[in-house]
Amino acid sequence: MRSWAQNGEDLVLQVLLQGRTNGFYVDVGGYHPTEHSVTKHFYDSGWRGINVEPIPSRFQSFETERPRDINLNLGLAARAGTMTLREYDEAHAGWSSMSAHMHELHGASDASYVDYEVPVRTLAEILEEHGVEAIDFLKIDVEGFETEVILGNDWARWRPTIVVVERTGDSWHSLLETAGYREIFNDSLNSYFAGPEYRIPELVLAGIRRLVTEGATEQAIRQVVARPSDFIGGRDLLRGAFTAIGRRLRR
Repeated sequence: MRSWAQNGEDLVLQVLLQGRTNGFYVDVGGYHPTEHSVTKHFYDSGWRGINVEPIPSRFQSFETERPRDINLNLGLAARAGTMTLREYDEAHAGWSSMSAHMHELHGASDASYVDYEVPVRTLAEILEEHGVEAIDFLKIDVEGFETEVILGNDWARWRPTIVVVERTGDSWHSLLETAGYREIFNDSLNSYFAGPEYRIPELVLAGIRRLVTEGATEQAIRQVVARPSDFIGGRDLLRGAFTAIGRRLRR
């Protein structure tokens, strides 16, 4: 398995979800269906989900490449309405955001951009509208607008198994903790959260933390992902898998 994501997030999720062969995801700030995509591996494996992308040209690429998914050309916020999206030039595309703070942060750069109004809805509204019942993972990457997205969900009703949020700030941590989620670990780029209703073997978490810390996420986790039965077969199999990976990393 190869990673399509920026920091091996798809590999980590594959391990955390214990080798599930199908499921449902929600990708807020989809960016692109292939480039730096956390969901492409899962889509190619038969999963489906919802991709939220407010930039029209990027949304169109989802329409073209993800016909099985629900693709939405809008933004998410704490309440429905319209907001100003700042879209940066291609060289700085990752800066595009609805966050006024991020606009100010990048204000001194010479990057070109265009501001325009986009419709925004709440996460709860779109999940209700599309009849979503269960979510295996929710990924949020919205360049400083994470708090608004999180405030827009009904966490008592929709409880994704895993929530992955880009670490552009930490003001939203308490919101997820109040909703009953705990941070499993972070890879310096993202924080991974799980609710108490989902029991992840501590050995799995310890192994992933070690691999991420050692900076070998894609190379090493691939070895474990190749045998998802290890995560179902018990502690001895898991221990053997991570021991073998540890030996490879030390070579």
